[in-house]
Amino acid sequence: MTQRNAVYSRIRNAKASLDNAEKSFHDNQEVRGELDLMLAEAELQNLRQKRPAWVAWTRRSFAALSALVIVAAGGIGWWWSSARSIRQNGVAGVQATQAVTTAAPAAEQKAPEQAVPRQAGQPAEGARTVKPDPVPQSGNRVRLSSSEMRQLIRSGKQELGNGR
Repeated sequence: MTQRNAVYSRIRNAKASLDNAEKSFHDNQEVRGELDLMLAEAELQNLRQKRPAWVAWTRRSFAALSALVIVAAGGIGWWWSSARSIRQNGVAGVQATQAVTTAAPAAEQKAPEQAVPRQAGQPAEGARTVKPDPVPQSGNRVRLSSSEMRQLIRSGKQELGNGR
C-alpha cells in the first residue's frame, strides 16, 4: 500500500470512529462514545506524527519560494515598465528638442535671404529677436519661446496619448 493510500485509510478510520462516537452518545452509551472519541483522536495524532519531516519542509520551502518569485517578478516588471517609459519619454523629448533647435536656425537663415529694404534699427519681417542670455548655457540647455514650449507640450501629450 502506498503512503497516500495509507493516509486515506487512516482518515477513513478516524472518520468511522467519530461516527461511532456520535451514535454511542446518541444512544446514551457514554463510555463507549468516549472510547470511540479517544480512538479517533489517537488515529489523528498518529497520522500527524507519521508524516515525514521533509514533507513539511518541502511545503514550507515551496511556499517561501513561490512568494519570492512573485515579489521578484513584480519588481522586475515595475523596473522594466519604468525604464521603458523613461526611454520612450526621453527619446520623444530629445526628438522634440532637436526639431525645435533645427527649426530655429533654419528660420534665421531664411531671413537674410529676403532682401527687403528697411530702415536702420527696424527688424526685418519674420526675423527673430534673440535676447542675450546673462547665464552661460551648458551644452544640454535649450531656450524655447512660449509658442515653442506650447507646441512641445502638445506633442508630448499626443505622444503619451498614443502610448496607451
